[in-house]
Amino acid sequence: MSTRILCLYSGGLDSLLAARLLKDVGAEVQAVHFITPFTGSAERLRGESYLEEWGINLRRIRITFEEFRPLLEHPAHGFGRALNPCIDCKILFLRKAREIADQEGFDAVATGEVLGERPMSQNRRSLDVIERESGLEARLLRPLSAKLLPQTEVERAGLLDRGKLLDIQGRGRRPQLALAERWGITEFAAPAGGCLLTEPQYSNKLRDLLDHLKEATDETVALLKTGRHFRYPAGPKLIVGRDKEENKELLQHGGEGRIFLEVRGVGSPIELLFAHNPSEEILTWAAKIAARYSDAKKEPQVTVTWWDKKGIERTLFAPPAKDSELEGWRL
Repeated sequence: MSTRILCLYSGGLDSLLAARLLKDVGAEVQAVHFITPFTGSAERLRGESYLEEWGINLRRIRITFEEFRPLLEHPAHGFGRALNPCIDCKILFLRKAREIADQEGFDAVATGEVLGERPMSQNRRSLDVIERESGLEARLLRPLSAKLLPQTEVERAGLLDRGKLLDIQGRGRRPQLALAERWGITEFAAPAGGCLLTEPQYSNKLRDLLDHLKEATDETVALLKTGRHFRYPAGPKLIVGRDKEENKELLQHGGEGRIFLEVRGVGSPIELLFAHNPSEEILTWAAKIAARYSDAKKEPQVTVTWWDKKGIERTLFAPPAKDSELEGWRL
């Protein structure tokens, strides 16, 4: 009976190589892809066709914003350059992988981590912390760097030939690219790409949302990827569509405490205002921004239409906001 290994799969080259290497040394490999509001994809991943070709089944596990929230508020191991709790995120993924492994009888969990490839999360100390705090002591296999790390249980027991595992380390990609060429792998995600939490502009919008906890849901977190975002001083949030597709997307998010605005008769963004019974002052503020991003932005006064979930339309007049004003409101 072959050794059963559950391999984390991101869509990147390292995790793809790890899965193939384990397959080549005789293990039965299954892959798992974790989806959070900030990383991962429910859509077909680059490289997924190789897993199918090699007979490796891929499952997807979704992690909600509520599950992820503690990592954004109080990450035990801190953030990277933006709002990315990389070490805590990997621990969370591995704890979930460990639960699957325990329930389904996998002998080990594997990742595509490479010693020294990422300064925060893949130095030796971080790798040890991740292994210990995930509860996978001696059961977490990093096949691309295995010869540089302590033996795992499956290696000590002779269930996997350690001599066939690798000793890759450092930030250079030549060994991985050579393996990819050897195995005919040409499609894979860019290294270190795909996590929204590493992007400073996105992180700024997320910090604002975390400062308004009642607003933070899976839906509003997902909307951080759509439109321009503004905050009325000590008040509500406004999202402004940037194109036709974003306008269509915003229109799908009506409901209680949601108000739409637009400038009719000319090219105009759709705006989504998160406010219950907004004052005239707040409506005028939102209308000024709608006017600024419409094709009527050179007019001294613009007629802006707004409506709520009841569909009753009203209009108000507002001058287009000045760019200097926008900078004080923009997230």
